Amino acid sequence: MSDNVCSVALQTRNTAPWLLKSLGRAFAGATVRCVDPAPSTALYFDDLALGQRFVSSAREVTDLDIERFAALSGDHNPLHTDEAFARRSIYRTRIAHGMLVQSLATGLVCEMGIFEGSTLGVLEMQLRFVSAVRPGDSVRLELGVIELDPAPHPRRGFVRLSAQVIAKQDQLCIDGSWTLLLLRRTSPIRP
Repeated sequence: MSDNVCSVALQTRNTAPWLLKSLGRAFAGATVRCVDPAPSTALYFDDLALGQRFVSSAREVTDLDIERFAALSGDHNPLHTDEAFARRSIYRTRIAHGMLVQSLATGLVCEMGIFEGSTLGVLEMQLRFVSAVRPGDSVRLELGVIELDPAPHPRRGFVRLSAQVIAKQDQLCIDGSWTLLLLRRTSPIRP
């Protein structure tokens, strides 16, 4: 099986200038590696099969990401914000907030575009934080289809995905699963 590569395009309309600058640095020249199939449009419930896998491009976690997430979330734990304090911890340096890394993972799936316009909602995320992510580490998201439930309605279905965030040298950082409600291709409310 060969890997298919598709370009990442950022939609910049109505986006804050500081965010565009940050995203531009993070995604400049980035590619998305999608494994079986390579989506050219959004995938709907009917397009998915058990075992199907998707792998995002990598995204570097920066000091600025950590500072801005601390300001946005109000989580100013010194493990994230104070290098002197963090050096005395078991991590020996500052670490990214686990929820920052998870937020980046949701952004990576959006950048892949595989569910753009077909997702009605994220119903559940189960997460286990396995290892720390440090400033300068790059993370990627690996998704796998593990359950398909067509029961809710003829126009939509539930999909459960394994979701792993992987950092430097294939180290597992977050292990979990996501449950999404997706439209079917036959739905009359398609965008």
